[in-house]
Amino acid sequence: MYLLRICRFTSIALFFALCTVATAADQSSAPDDSAKTAQQQKQFLQELKKVNARLDAMNARLDKLQKQFDKLKKAGAANNNPPAMPGVPNPNQGGPDMAKLNKIKLPKNPNHKQLMRYIQKIADATAGQRMISDSDPQTRMLMKVGSKHVDALIDALGENLGGNMGPGLDYYLVPAITRLAGPDNKKAIINHLSDNRQLIKIITNKGWEQDAKKTLIKVLKSHPRHLPSAWIQAVASFEDKSTYDALKHYFIVGDNKAQTFRIIEYLPGIKLNDAVTKAWQRAKHSMNPWGSMMMARVAIRYGHVDALGIMIDKLGNKQWGGMGPFGQSIRSLVLRHIRFRGSDKKIKAWFNKHHSQLQFNKQSETFYVAQGLSLAPCRNPWTPGVSV
Repeated sequence: MYLLRICRFTSIALFFALCTVATAADQSSAPDDSAKTAQQQKQFLQELKKVNARLDAMNARLDKLQKQFDKLKKAGAANNNPPAMPGVPNPNQGGPDMAKLNKIKLPKNPNHKQLMRYIQKIADATAGQRMISDSDPQTRMLMKVGSKHVDALIDALGENLGGNMGPGLDYYLVPAITRLAGPDNKKAIINHLSDNRQLIKIITNKGWEQDAKKTLIKVLKSHPRHLPSAWIQAVASFEDKSTYDALKHYFIVGDNKAQTFRIIEYLPGIKLNDAVTKAWQRAKHSMNPWGSMMMARVAIRYGHVDALGIMIDKLGNKQWGGMGPFGQSIRSLVLRHIRFRGSDKKIKAWFNKHHSQLQFNKQSETFYVAQGLSLAPCRNPWTPGVSV
C-alpha cells in the first residue's frame, strides 16, 4: 500500500516536471504554440486526476485488507497459528486448537482418576483436528504425567478418546509412552500388546522383542488381516522356522503383501513359491489396484507370466504415470525381466505374439522365447487387455 501512495506522489511530481518542460518550451516558442501547450497541460491534468482516483480506490481497498489482516493476526496469536489473508488458504487451519489446549492444566499430585480426566480433556480438544504434526503440543502435554504414571497413558491408548472425528489421541500417546516408558513399564506394555497393537512401536524402539516373543507369535498365529509391518519384522527377526507358516499365511491374506514379502523373502530356509502364487491370485482379483501392481512385481520374479502381462499392459499408460516416475519404473521393471529390447509398442507386440511360448529362467528371473523349440503353453496364460 505504501508503494501505491509513493506512486501517487511520483505521478504528481511527474506532472509538475511536465509543466516545467512545457513552460520552458512555451517561453521559447511562437505565440501559436502557447495555446497548444496549454491544451496539453489540461489533458495531462485530466489524466492525472483519473490515475489518482484509481490509486485512491486501491489505497482504500488496501487499508481495508490491512485492518482485516491485523484482526486475523491478533486472533492467530491467541491460537498460536499464523494468520491468513482473506481468500488465501492457511495450511495451519485445522491444526491444534491452542485456545482449548492452553486452558488444560494438570493438577498437582494427581490420582489416577484426575490423570484420566486430564487425558480426556486433551482428547476432547483434539477431536475434529484435521492436521497433525510431530510438533503439536499434545505429546508434550501428555508427557507431563511423568514416568510414574505411564499406566494411565497405556490405559488411554486404543480407547478412541475424542470421538471418531480427526486423528484421535493415539497419534500423540504412542510417542509420549515411548519417551516416558522404562524397564518398570515393560510388563504392562507387553500385557497390553495384544489389544493395543500400536504398542509394537514401543517394543521395537526399546528392543523388547525377545521379551514380547510369546505374544508377538501368538497374535500372528491367530491369522489377523492386518498387523503393523514392525510386528512382522519383529517375528521375522527371530528366524524361528515354527513361525514360517504363520508368516506365509499373513503374506497371503494380509493387507500389506509386498511389504511383508520384502521382510520374509530372505529368511533362512523359507520357501515362498506356493505362497507367492496364492498371494498373487488374491491380489490380482482384489479391489486395490495399487496393491495388485505392487504384488505383480513380486509375482514376476516367480515366473507368473500374467503378472508380466499386466505390467507390460501398463507401459505408457497415463493413468499409471505414462513415462513419468512410476511409468519409467514400470518400464525398467519389465526390461529387467525380459530378454527383448524395444519401444513400449514393440514390447507389447512381442509379448502378444509370444506370451503363450515364454520360458522363465529362475536364476536370472527373466522371460524369453526359446528358438527352434516347440514350446508348451506357459503357466498362467495371459489375456491381452486384462488389467487388475
